[in-house]
Amino acid sequence: MKQRSVPTLVEKLAVLDLLRDGMSVSNVVRKYGLNESSIRAIKVREKEIRQAMAPSAPITDKGRNQKEAVNIIFKVQVLINSAGFIARSPLKYV
Repeated sequence: MKQRSVPTLVEKLAVLDLLRDGMSVSNVVRKYGLNESSIRAIKVREKEIRQAMAPSAPITDKGRNQKEAVNIIFKVQVLINSAGFIARSPLKYV
């Protein structure tokens, strides 16, 4: 039986940014390996997810905007996960 995987807030924010930039739900499904219903549920709860992320958003410097910083964090989590470790954010799941 496959273990249930709950996306972190950073992952959810990355999904929302892709959808906002015009990527289709089916392409996001292929990119992240999540179920279509999970992507649609994230989209429905966009306002709550963005509000939950706002107070904990990374502080940016040297001209990097918040979106770039979130993408960097997500890429680091993907690398950690691909190395066999389960990296989950200590942030509250929404």
